[in-house]
Order: sequence, then C-alpha cells, then structure tokens
Amino acid sequence: MQLRNSQQRYGLVAIVLHWLVALAVIGLAILGLWMT
Repeated sequence: MQLRNSQQRYGLVAIVLHWLVALAVIGLAILGLWMT
C-alpha cells in the first residue's frame, strides 16, 4: 500500500485519517447521547 495518494486510489495516510475522523464522530455522538 502506498503512503501517498495516486491517481488510482487513496494513500494510507488519507485512509487512516478518514477512519480516525469517522470513529471520532461516532464516539462523540455516543458521548453526547450518554451525557443528556
């Protein structure tokens, strides 16, 4: 897997950042529901 983006697919950095942001959004939504 390439570290950087190519014309065919996204690189490892973009994929990891995507999933970290997705997990953060889900985690914050759950935390917000739990706090109310």
